[in-house]
Amino acid sequence: MSDLISKKLENVDQLFNQGLYFKALDALNDFEQKVDFNSEDQLYCHIIKSNILYELGRYTEALKFTEQACVISEDLGNKSLQIDSYISKAWILLDLRDLDAVLDLISKGEILLKELIMISQSDIAKKDYLLKLIKSKIFYYINQDIDKALELGEECLKISEEHGNNIEIARTLYVNSTYYITMGNLDQAMNCLERCLEVQKTYRKREDWRVIKDLGVLNGIIGELDLALEYTQQSLAIAEEIGNKNYIAQCLNNSSLIYRQKGNLDHAREVLERNLTIWEELDNKMKLIAGLDSLFIVSLDANSLKQAERYLSRMQELNEKVNDKMSDVACRVNYALLLKVRPESQDQEKAKEILQKIVKEEIINWEFTERATLHLCEIFLLELYKYNKQEALNEINILIDRLLEFAEFQHSFRLMAEINLLQGKLALIQMNMGYARQLFTKAEHLADEHGLHLLARAISNEHDKLLEQLEKWEILKKADTNVPERLKIVEIDKTLDHMMGKKMIKPPDLVEEDPILLVIMSKAGNTFFNHTFIKNWDHSDFFSSFISAFNTYSSEIFAKNIDRIMIGENIISIEIVEPFMACYVSKGQSYPAIKKLIKFSEVIRNEKEIWDILNEAANTSQELSVNSSPLLGAAVTEIFGGTI
Repeated sequence: MSDLISKKLENVDQLFNQGLYFKALDALNDFEQKVDFNSEDQLYCHIIKSNILYELGRYTEALKFTEQACVISEDLGNKSLQIDSYISKAWILLDLRDLDAVLDLISKGEILLKELIMISQSDIAKKDYLLKLIKSKIFYYINQDIDKALELGEECLKISEEHGNNIEIARTLYVNSTYYITMGNLDQAMNCLERCLEVQKTYRKREDWRVIKDLGVLNGIIGELDLALEYTQQSLAIAEEIGNKNYIAQCLNNSSLIYRQKGNLDHAREVLERNLTIWEELDNKMKLIAGLDSLFIVSLDANSLKQAERYLSRMQELNEKVNDKMSDVACRVNYALLLKVRPESQDQEKAKEILQKIVKEEIINWEFTERATLHLCEIFLLELYKYNKQEALNEINILIDRLLEFAEFQHSFRLMAEINLLQGKLALIQMNMGYARQLFTKAEHLADEHGLHLLARAISNEHDKLLEQLEKWEILKKADTNVPERLKIVEIDKTLDHMMGKKMIKPPDLVEEDPILLVIMSKAGNTFFNHTFIKNWDHSDFFSSFISAFNTYSSEIFAKNIDRIMIGENIISIEIVEPFMACYVSKGQSYPAIKKLIKFSEVIRNEKEIWDILNEAANTSQELSVNSSPLLGAAVTEIFGGTI
């Protein structure tokens, strides 16, 4: 390759890496018209052009050029360029979901890589990195082996960081973020996307629409809807600048989901109508059906039944043309939902019959089966509320077990947490307060462990409300009140609305608790550390009440993993640190108190000095104070604040 051609292609490549795709494409087209290329030069141009078109979403054109590159490289017998051509083609085929072809390309690339001898080790390492990264996506798509996919992804990240190649680092972070989302590790996924964006700023002129889009999606999942909408609107602006209608439609659809949760149904309908226009222009019938489905749901939320009927009618017309199983399920579910909201009892019975059939049959699409299941739960709850049909509870429990299977299979920890909350409320209806508290605890921990902190706060608030109302529930139990009266108190309908995507999570504002007492004790109730946060306070009477409460609830705490109990207005947060138990007494919200206690428990478990003196205190029946260890005192001050 001549120096002139090399320099020109390097300039094009630089524009590409900066995200200036149209400028890169124009520069390459202009250059191609002015220069006669040899086969190797033409091959480089094809690969670069293919990569540019891929980023613009023009997959068919991109595939044409990368296929030409593959043919030229094979004719030349240039193994290094063959690998480059295979990698370029594999990325496109991944998006087109031709996974068998991707596997074949990766296999060929790995064989050729072992035969390379005339290129630098850094070039070999880069090709190896790209083959591994694509291979990680194959594990993700074909084998559903998310652990192996992430293992390869993290290996690629380490390689790219060793190379100091920011383009490779950003690409890997973006790929790994999808694995973390699938695993339910949303905090780590957020970290990957935010870091990806920062790294991209070192070489891009414009933000990557995909990273911004996914930040919007992720913030939507965790319930930060204002931030989700901000990112989604940014990604839409970039997609419009690129001019790719597929990208624009994706962003519009994501906007509609956020508007719906925020209760802004007019905006949701407006962006979905625009989305529909795009799919009509592209004559994509399956996407049209998906768009009409979203418009149907929004119209149903708004109680615009005539409009919902029109959207469903169009869905049914298109379904007859495409003859697709998924679109057929969508039409049947939505027809049942339309019947469900009609006042005639025969329509509601027909709706129940259709939904029951869909829930029992082979799953074609998880989203529609989940929708059918949730609405069927709502029908049975209505029967329970209006007619006190006790058998409806059994039907609901069967459906919830089915939903839990869906959630576990899909790694949907949001759904798992919400199901546990729903089960907890059902346990309350059946006056099983202990089991309800156990489920609330499990739901909150699930949500918090997987980065769903707003949901965790909302669940924690439900748990606190239950503790405040325990005496009321005991009175209701003794009075043998009927189920409809209990349903009014637990507000299951609000939980279902959120699970259906109708409402946003609205936990109360986070307010720091007032610390009172911190204790480390044995399961038998022997204390080894005791610290009060209130100056000049004789807490002996309160401490006696605390020990009494602990003894009263100890069997429940250990048998049912209860993480909090209440004494008067004070909450006792509990964390097991085998063979010890840490207890934190505070006034106010449980959520911040429990988070601090968990952090404190991790410190005493992991700091050898603290752990050793704690075990010594247990063996000698001593009681420690914050002055017994500088590390212990520092941990208490740093985590809980207050007076030492």
